[in-house]
Order: sequence, then C-alpha cells, then structure tokens
Amino acid sequence: MNIIFGAGSNGHNYLKKTKAKINYFVDNDKNLWNKKISSIKCLNPLNLKKLKFKKIIIASPAIENIKSQLKGLKIDSKKIQVSPYLAENFDEMPKEKFLVSVNGMNGGIYELDLARNKIKRVFKGSVRGLKKIKNRYLCADENLGLIILDKNFKIIKKKYLGYMSNPHCLDFDEKKKFIYLTVTCYDCIYKISYPSLKIVRKIYLSKKTKFDNHHINGIQFKNNLLYLTMFSFKGIWRKNVWKDGVLIELNEKNLKKKILKKNLYQPHSVQYSKGKWHVCNSMKCEIILNKKKKIKFNGYTRGLLVKDKWLLVGISKVRRLESYRKTIEYISQDAGVIFLNLERKTSNFFKFPTTEIFEIIEK
Repeated sequence: MNIIFGAGSNGHNYLKKTKAKINYFVDNDKNLWNKKISSIKCLNPLNLKKLKFKKIIIASPAIENIKSQLKGLKIDSKKIQVSPYLAENFDEMPKEKFLVSVNGMNGGIYELDLARNKIKRVFKGSVRGLKKIKNRYLCADENLGLIILDKNFKIIKKKYLGYMSNPHCLDFDEKKKFIYLTVTCYDCIYKISYPSLKIVRKIYLSKKTKFDNHHINGIQFKNNLLYLTMFSFKGIWRKNVWKDGVLIELNEKNLKKKILKKNLYQPHSVQYSKGKWHVCNSMKCEIILNKKKKIKFNGYTRGLLVKDKWLLVGISKVRRLESYRKTIEYISQDAGVIFLNLERKTSNFFKFPTTEIFEIIEK
C-alpha cells in the first residue's frame, strides 16, 4: 500500500509520473476528507495510525512540517519519502544557523542563516580552520595564529605560530583535551593542549625536510587516529603534478600511514559522518561521498558539512582558469556556499563577498 500526503497539484503531479500504485491520499484540508480525487479516496492523516502501508510520499512544499506531523503519529521514518516532482521552486531550509570561515578578502567568520537567506560577518580576520567546543570556538587564523573565541566571537586567548607557518585546519580530542592543527608550511601537525595553547608535540610528515612537501590541510581526529587530506603523498605537488593527492589515516604513535583514497586533485575538508568518509576533490570541482559517489560543481570545492538528507559545500573562486577548462566548461567566478538537497536533488547558492571559503560548521 502506498499513500500520497498532499492532494493538491503536487500530489496530482506525482500521481501522473509514478509507476507505483497509489491507494490513498491524505491531506490536512478537512474539505477533502472522504472525497475521491482522481478516483482515489482522500483521508484524514489520523487514519495513518490504522493503515499498514509500504511508503508515504510527501507531495507538498511544507516538507518539514509534515515530517514532524508524521513523527507525532509514530510513522516509521524509513517509510517516508519526498516527491521529486514538487512543482514549486521551493526548498524548506534547515532552521539552525551555520558558521563559515573565510580567508583573504573580507575574511573572518560569517554566520549563515539559510532559512532567512542572510549572511553576517561575526569576526574579522583571515580564518581557515574552525571548530566549536561547547560555548567556545577554536579558529586558525593565517596572521594571528590559533585563537579561542567566546560565544560572542570575542578573543579569549591566542597563540602566534610564527611567520609563514600557514596554519590550515584543526580538530579536537574531547577526552584528552588536545587540539590537532595542520601547520602546512612546516609539513607538520601541532598537538596543542587546551585551553593553555601549549604545543606539546610536533608531528612531521617528512623526515627529509620541514618544508611544505605534502601540503597537508584538512584534518579530523577519530578513534585515536588522524585523518588528513594533502595535495601530494609523494611530495611532488610543486612540480604541478596534481593527481597524487590523498586522504590518509595516520597513527600518531608510530606514524604509520594508510591511504584511504588516492588519485585526488588538491583535496580538502575531510569529514567522517555515520561510518562514512566524505572529502572535497577541489581541483576537480567535486565532492566525493562515502569515498565513491561523486557530485560535480562549477567551482573550487572546499568546506563540507554532510547530513542525512542534505549537505553544504563551499565554493571558492578558481585562481587559474586555464587549469580547469578540461574539467568544467563554465567556471563560477563567485564564492559562496551551496545547499544541496539530496532527496529532491535541488540546490541553492548563497553568495559571499569574498573569493576563499574554507570551513562550514554548525553554530
């Protein structure tokens, strides 16, 4: 048994295009209850408690409201689908707010309100790495170094990391209270105690030199292991050899490396979510979900936040257009954040007044 929630134009549109048999409509409009619509009876949503059905298809733009209603009726979420044929040019956005780190022009930290289509700069700087720790924020600033901010984005403490250290991204070991920061110019990861910001260890990726051989950037700490993205595993990116980028697992104790994904092009923004690894394959203008599924964009991908049914990806302005002509026919010259609805396969672009997007986190 299959049911459509929404007996309006979207419900009719789904009915025309689906091959599945539809047994009932349900709708919140009392005037439609017990009436036949296209020869199919329309019911009060309360009847769902009594019916045994395989799936219910939401055919209305009020997606989140209907999902909440179905949750209240104790409908199994696995049975709920959203119609891919919604006629309205509409996506109900997540109501929570997000923070986006921006490097370079008009840099700092921006608050992104998807539901209201608003962005606001809350901290000025040249920020790359960004991490929330309870009611505080850690950020890696290109000029200021490592910074602790309070909930109002006022500086509590900062640590200068040295001229041209080029700090990129960071993560946090909540149990042992250590920060792991990629210090790209030194080919190194700093292990830093929190909240003292004392450097307790420098983990070098190359024994030969302390120079930027690998260009490590993205980092995530998980299960006592470090997961890193880098431009080159062999240290040859400065020769303009770009296909040597990797996502690796690094054991901090014995420094053993395990390649999880190779043949990447300037990768960034590693993220682990529900047992799956996701990464930006930046120079290919794409993201890779669960190390397999590729989604293409028309700009440099950096900054990634993946949820169950949607994701946010940062788009930065491409620096060398000719290097991308074989990859993308029409290249975006804007920077911003794309909201991608994975269920409906729709997207919304939020433009930022800059050229460099780095991290995206929940506020």
